[in-house]
Amino acid sequence: MSETKILVVAIDFGSSGAGYAFSFAYQYKNNPLDISTSVWNNGNGPLQAKIPAVLLFDPDKKFHSFGFEAEDKYEELLNTNKADQWYFLKGFKMQLYSAVNAGEDIRVDFELLDVGGKRISAKAVFSAAIGFLKDHFIQQMHWRKLGTVEDDIFWVVSVPSIWNDSAKQFMRESAEKVGIQGDKFIMVYEPEAASIYARLLPVDKFVGNNGAVILKAFDPGRKFIVVDAGGGTVDISAQQVLENGELKIIHRECGGPWGGECINKQFVHMLQRTFRKGSYETV
Repeated sequence: MSETKILVVAIDFGSSGAGYAFSFAYQYKNNPLDISTSVWNNGNGPLQAKIPAVLLFDPDKKFHSFGFEAEDKYEELLNTNKADQWYFLKGFKMQLYSAVNAGEDIRVDFELLDVGGKRISAKAVFSAAIGFLKDHFIQQMHWRKLGTVEDDIFWVVSVPSIWNDSAKQFMRESAEKVGIQGDKFIMVYEPEAASIYARLLPVDKFVGNNGAVILKAFDPGRKFIVVDAGGGTVDISAQQVLENGELKIIHRECGGPWGGECINKQFVHMLQRTFRKGSYETV
């Protein structure tokens, strides 16, 4: 945690869901696992820690909404046959991954495709996603009357370990576009962030002198593997706890585009093979 900031906020948006977590400096000092998360309500069920990672832009390519609100508005546009000129994006994180793999120069910008095949600036989309989560958090702090100002916040954005330097630079510039400057912001690999958290979890157990079962965190020397299976990618990291409590990477992070959305696509392909062409339509 930054020594000069009183609050750390971590933003995570994947191919399927998005959200954030935060912890004040005094919380971290007393208990590093004392972490709060974003809470969302779609009006039709229990509260959730994440919302769908989807965005909606109006016909002028101006950001309109994110998450549940974007889904609801787009459904309304579809029902009234007004969706053709709007831009609805989902799975945009994997489009960045695909662009890098295809050798595209993304350092300045590149174009994403919305669900209808229309083109829009990738930087506009990613900055809108980061900006929405940033503004939502700040608004929540104001509503709770915690007196938090932006200068008090250190921002963290998690990224897949398989992203290269170009993708990370693109994310950094997208964050800067919405006011998150370099001295207030770092990127961390998703499996490494999970490893640090797992290092502190009471997962080892032993029996004390009085027969009581006691849970404790990993001892020095313990090796473990973190598998982050998301909607778009799967990231794997193998690490070891050192004598000073720090973590050592004992195998290069690896992974690929094998997340849950791959299963969804294969299921659709199975339906297409099963039913004759023309008996179904894609929505």
